Amino acid sequence: MWVAALLVLVAVAGAASFWLGIASSSALGDAALGVSIVAAVGVLVAVAVALRGNEHQRQLAKDVKRLAELTESSLEEARAQRPEPTVAFVIKDGFAQEAVWSRSHDARLIDTEAIIASERGLAMATLPSPTGSDPHAHSLQGLFGASTFAMLGLGPLTDDERSDFVKGLNEYLKSLGSWLGQYDAWRKRMPLIFSGKFRFSNSGRVPARDARVYLDFPDAFQAVEELPELPQPPRRPRFRRRTLQDLIGATTFPNLYRPLGASALANVRRSNVTGPTFGKGSLRVGFKIEKLLHGVPEVNEEAALIMIEHDGAYTIPWEIHSENLSEPAKGELALQVESRTQEGSAITSLDDIGVVTDPEVDQELAGTD
Repeated sequence: MWVAALLVLVAVAGAASFWLGIASSSALGDAALGVSIVAAVGVLVAVAVALRGNEHQRQLAKDVKRLAELTESSLEEARAQRPEPTVAFVIKDGFAQEAVWSRSHDARLIDTEAIIASERGLAMATLPSPTGSDPHAHSLQGLFGASTFAMLGLGPLTDDERSDFVKGLNEYLKSLGSWLGQYDAWRKRMPLIFSGKFRFSNSGRVPARDARVYLDFPDAFQAVEELPELPQPPRRPRFRRRTLQDLIGATTFPNLYRPLGASALANVRRSNVTGPTFGKGSLRVGFKIEKLLHGVPEVNEEAALIMIEHDGAYTIPWEIHSENLSEPAKGELALQVESRTQEGSAITSLDDIGVVTDPEVDQELAGTD
């Protein structure tokens, strides 16, 4: 009789642990303990039955053992029904958990005086000759009169025209000197700012619901609210006379092309990621993802801007909390920061900076070899 009572106890314990295993992935620890208890008791029963030698009781012991095996199998299935989220860097050719950030510092001296002298010469070269040398032009000037001749864009440069142009040129050169100072500060700060884009993925069978992602950067790093802006450089003046078209007004035509409307962008998938946010007292960068689906990675639209002043190898621990994870998923990213310095002769013209297009800072994030 004591064996039968013990078997009943084993069956009850096994059923309870089975229910715990399939009810919630958050109770996997308790359910696993239940399985261990069931297995241990099952062994004791099997030993007792073997000693008594009763065939019926041996069968009952086998059933208990089978129940324990089924319970453990159900718990393994429950473990498989949980999300497995991870984080990686977004790099130029994909994504990686180990990346190298290469940046370039322009150490060339900016020769402001030489640039201003160059710009002055290029602007003054657009002035027409102060005296006309074309005999046909002189004949037309006599026919139409000096004022009409000048209005048509012909004839020598007048003193008033030259004076007005020089005045505008001096204003341009003053603005240019100020812009060069802004550019110098911008080119020193920009290479220090890491613009972090991250890929969040889930290899588990079920979505990670209400996920919270945290990346802990070294305390020496600094959060940056926005990238430093560099205004467009002033435009070099070019001498141009008013023409008859300027006086009577140019004919305008309506826009024949419709702008791209919102409906054309309706199929563009937007990110499911909110953030980044920055924790107080430490450089903890946070993101929120409402639902991270299996096989559908997400990328933060807004970059995490972080100032990194010194080169080196840095480890960035991360963890992801989710509504359906009993314990947070954890891992690490590795970031190698490397700088190269651009040496050379002094910058003496705007062409050396590249303002014909837009000044750029050479930065690149790549995977490790």
